[in-house]
Amino acid sequence: MFGIPKDELVVNLTKIKDSRCGYTGGRCDCKYGASMSGEQNGCPEVSMAIKLIESLTDRQFRKLCKKSGVAVSQFYI
Repeated sequence: MFGIPKDELVVNLTKIKDSRCGYTGGRCDCKYGASMSGEQNGCPEVSMAIKLIESLTDRQFRKLCKKSGVAVSQFYI
């Protein structure tokens, strides 16, 4: 599988989170459990993934990609 650099991944996941979130502005009270009804829309799961990815150093991210079989082109890194 081909992947994208960490910063691009975070930006794109943030766009997905923002499109899923049931709230406007900076406040979010969405609930876990993506059932696509009401406040259970996947927003917290994507938010958690963003936080986890952001916490990785670039070296850790590259190591995780390698371990997962995701090839991020050296052109990007």
